[in-house]
Amino acid sequence: MTTVAVAWGRYLAEEHRAPIYALAGSGNFELLASFHSAGGEYVAAGHESAAVGMAAGWAASADQVGIASVHQGPGFTNALTALFDAAKGRVPLVLIVPDLGIRARTHHQWVDQRGLLEAADLPIAVTQVSQAANSLAELQHAIWTARSARQVQVMLLPIDMLHQEAGSPSLLTRATVTPEASVTNLARAVVEIQKARRPLIIAGRGALWSNAGPQLELLAERLEAPVATTAPVHGLFAESPWSIGIVGGFAAPATAQAAREADLVLAVGTSLDNWTTAGGRLPAADTPIVRIDNGRTEDESKQLILRGDARETLEALVEMLPDPLAGRSTWGRESVARFLNDPADERIPNDGVHGLDPRALLAQLNEVLPKERIVCLDSGHFIALATMYLTRISGPNVLFGQDFQSVGLGLFRAIGAAMARPELLCVALLGDGGAGMSLLELHAAIDLELPILVMVMNDAAYGAEVHDFRPRGIPVAIAQFPVRNWAALAKSMGAEGIVVGTLSDIDRILPWLASRRGPLLLDCRIDPDVSAMSVLTEEGRAEWAH
Repeated sequence: MTTVAVAWGRYLAEEHRAPIYALAGSGNFELLASFHSAGGEYVAAGHESAAVGMAAGWAASADQVGIASVHQGPGFTNALTALFDAAKGRVPLVLIVPDLGIRARTHHQWVDQRGLLEAADLPIAVTQVSQAANSLAELQHAIWTARSARQVQVMLLPIDMLHQEAGSPSLLTRATVTPEASVTNLARAVVEIQKARRPLIIAGRGALWSNAGPQLELLAERLEAPVATTAPVHGLFAESPWSIGIVGGFAAPATAQAAREADLVLAVGTSLDNWTTAGGRLPAADTPIVRIDNGRTEDESKQLILRGDARETLEALVEMLPDPLAGRSTWGRESVARFLNDPADERIPNDGVHGLDPRALLAQLNEVLPKERIVCLDSGHFIALATMYLTRISGPNVLFGQDFQSVGLGLFRAIGAAMARPELLCVALLGDGGAGMSLLELHAAIDLELPILVMVMNDAAYGAEVHDFRPRGIPVAIAQFPVRNWAALAKSMGAEGIVVGTLSDIDRILPWLASRRGPLLLDCRIDPDVSAMSVLTEEGRAEWAH
């Protein structure tokens, strides 16, 4: 007899073949042991949130379904922050959690796991496995759904089922049903495009997920339109002659100007949230918007919606456009020229910095590090500077990390990303606040010899709170703390560590870049008085202050 615990472990190792990121306990131990014995790659986390975060980073970078497992009860509740972040980011992820069942309400570890997930009101599908004979088919279905719907799946596996006989996986074939944009709306979109003289294309994660990049580049060429991206897909048009970088609160001045001047926005695979529109300030309020997206937003009243897969809808739209398009202006080329003539490294204000200027640091690293990189951001004050200065990148390899705006998840995602994309240099940026919450998980990168460049932006403070409340005259001492030696901590764990106090210290990373053996932590002692406000556009400053 093959038990459920053994069958699930074998199936995940032999059929799904993704790593499992987990923290083992009594409820999931046999399943994980079966997975490991069958040749599966098991990555042990020190905290449940790290297990889910690593799996999410792997899934987002590999564009495959990530697998995580945690213990029931407190293990489950420890994992929720990372799980909610993954759900908000539409990461294809399956979390396997043992379940004590309703009859065990008096057990110390009992909690209504399903009820907690449903109360969160997030895009998380919960499967309460009910029969051992069907359990493998349910696992297979969850993996398929996570992939096809880009939705987090949580499998609640009853502990009293683990030793029952498992059935066989399902052999059913499934078809993904994707809505198609109506011919009427496509025709209306063609009319809007023909009228426009200053069209701007904005691409988001939906465009990346549907592989719509080539169609967007073709459309940009046809329309002679500049193309911008949301922050999470920066690099999607790294080689395009029409690229003008990131739009929204972290936009370059030339990109913000293009968004202000556009007389039509074609938004593809983006909800146009507050990050992308700088809190609704970009584009202008009266600018027509044609939006291609599968998702729905709260207010679509002023948008022409083409509901459907981004790539397929773009193909239909391009086919309906007349060739050639009449009335093209020089505005698109002028917008691109403005963007190219104002590079980020020339937008560093001379504002009397004392010590290491984080803007200059990031600008110099942008040139030193290879463009074949994947950038994993934690949340914190530094994200604006990192987004605006780490601009050289070979493709859409950014884990933006702001879906839940949780501090402390960036390193976890970086570990998973480095495993998924070993051909890229993985760069993880943390604040010292985030480092304090997560750095002990560096042991996984050390054990796996992952060449991750971990940058701790060390301003001895929770910088976002300092720069938010100090201008209001509110004392900020509770957000400040002594300078901590993160490089020494990394060394004590077995990694390399360098204190970066001046720009010349950057040269010390060159030997590591040549060898890339294991992780290197840069303890960047930056000037705590440098605010992201110093380089944001007017719209960006307004959104940041909000």
